[in-house]
Amino acid sequence: MLTDLEDSGIKIGKIHHLSPREAFEAAKKGAVFVDVRHAYETCYKGFGVEEVIYIDHEEIKERYTGLPQDKFLVIADSVGLHSKEVIEFLQQVGFTHLANLNGGIFDWERDGLPLKTNKKEKLTGSCACMLKPHGKRK
Repeated sequence: MLTDLEDSGIKIGKIHHLSPREAFEAAKKGAVFVDVRHAYETCYKGFGVEEVIYIDHEEIKERYTGLPQDKFLVIADSVGLHSKEVIEFLQQVGFTHLANLNGGIFDWERDGLPLKTNKKEKLTGSCACMLKPHGKRK
């Protein structure tokens, strides 16, 4: 099964990239999403797939040992920037069954794929880099 999952998408350099639809199909076949966004981002909108592990990209070096090495991991964030950095790190420490979700949750939502939302945790901001919990200043 891992080989089947690794055959989809495209590979640029050492990083395997999946479109949101390809990642969704991989999740249906048993891939695990690793959402590396900050906690305040994941509380509002999450990927509507069966198995998601939440690890803030800033904590990956301390918490990566809890990730399953026997499963295909789709690393995801808001737009696909921090997820690439996480993949590079995970490759350095021996993970091989990995893919980056191109476009992160923004492209996932744009493509109409399933989301889990908590409207009480809504985020506001003029662009993706400035999102914060609704009604709170930082």
